[in-house]
Amino acid sequence: MGQQLVHKENIMLNLSATDKESVLSQMSDVLFQMGS
Repeated sequence: MGQQLVHKENIMLNLSATDKESVLSQMSDVLFQMGS
């Protein structure tokens, strides 16, 4: 069970770089829609 948790966190760390970009683009899209 502990190993699965570590593996999950490793996946999150590996994804974090691209996830941040996609999350930032999604957030900017939402903010743009709210502002217009």
